[in-house]
Amino acid sequence: MPHPEISAFRHRCALQVRFADLDLNGHLNHAKYLTFMEHARLEYTAEVLGIHFSPVESRPPVRMILANVNCDYLLPVYAGQEVIVHSRCPRLGRKSFQMEHLLLADGQRAAYGHSTVVAYNYGAGHAVPLPETWRQRITAYEPVAVPDESRDA
Repeated sequence: MPHPEISAFRHRCALQVRFADLDLNGHLNHAKYLTFMEHARLEYTAEVLGIHFSPVESRPPVRMILANVNCDYLLPVYAGQEVIVHSRCPRLGRKSFQMEHLLLADGQRAAYGHSTVVAYNYGAGHAVPLPETWRQRITAYEPVAVPDESRDA
């Protein structure tokens, strides 16, 4: 399946590759691509959903849990390069939503990843329907977000 064009992504964040991010071959360690996607996902949820990290005692019972993550590595990335992570939410399920991330290094496609994020009640210990406010904020921000309740976590 071809990766989406950059114009399909509204959200973006910039990250700098540090020496500590490198592997023995001198390029960005494979796990760091996932960390960069995580950073972008957290910025997205803060900006779009208004959800920020908070002390444990003040967290709401329904939060997010990552159910799946995949990454296609397209180019090696090196120390000092700036990585722009473009993010979007193309699908909403009943209890989850999908995130896509396109990572560009010096303007070139370096990686493409996607993940499934589930609404999860930590007190009860199970997935729950997406809060209506999340659904409304995502669809207001993402004109391409497609409700897809036929498959869900």
